[in-house]
Amino acid sequence: RPQPRPVLAELLWGDKPDEVANANLRMALSNLRKLVGPCLDITRSDVAIVKGCRYDVDVQQFQTRLNQVDLATLESNCTQLEEAMALYRGDFLEGLAVRDASSFEEWALRQRERYRQMAMQALYRLSMIHTDRGSYALAIDYTTRLLDLEPWQEEGHRQMMLLLAVTGQRSAALAQYAACRRILLEELHVDPMPETNALLARIKAMPEQQGVPAQALASASTLFGRQREHAWLVHQWKVAQEQRSKITLIEGEAGIGKTRL
Repeated sequence: RPQPRPVLAELLWGDKPDEVANANLRMALSNLRKLVGPCLDITRSDVAIVKGCRYDVDVQQFQTRLNQVDLATLESNCTQLEEAMALYRGDFLEGLAVRDASSFEEWALRQRERYRQMAMQALYRLSMIHTDRGSYALAIDYTTRLLDLEPWQEEGHRQMMLLLAVTGQRSAALAQYAACRRILLEELHVDPMPETNALLARIKAMPEQQGVPAQALASASTLFGRQREHAWLVHQWKVAQEQRSKITLIEGEAGIGKTRL
């Protein structure tokens, strides 16, 4: 939508005097006219993209694809999730800094964190989908990307431990736990959750060079450490079937397994 020129001047040069900010904006718009003039509608009061002008913005496509994903039919939306993550090649405006523009930096930081959280949730969903399909190599790739974005994401570490275990990489799964514990201590000053420690014990009990059955992995990735919550949800479903309740809310931080549960 059209943006008032004073808003743009404040966003990009808010730490400068008004006359300097306005002069910088005029120069920037002059440069933009040379580059993409036919797509811009620049007036004395505001700036807008010309309606009907064809343009592609990766951030817009990324968000559109994720907004179209229906959690109730997650399996059928795998392609949309994969297309969205193909567009996510790093943090929003990574490497771009605008001097003396605190308002812009604050805005960019909020957007960066928003898109990062969306990417993390998409990666976690893709990992779960490919785990269910038995496509463990792809599941490991997506889980690796998730942990690259946020190394202290404990649910991601548990998922990686499970994937390594199911593919017969017991030693690597144990090493993943060690990495998880170290990162949590260094970054958050906390110990792994009971679910993670319980999974460690389960992996230690596995025979050397032997993966667990795929069915066991699916059960663990869905319910491991959450048997009580699952039993409660089954009860809520029965209550709903008897028309004594309609809504059950599951809440929690991103990536802790709400969708899977």
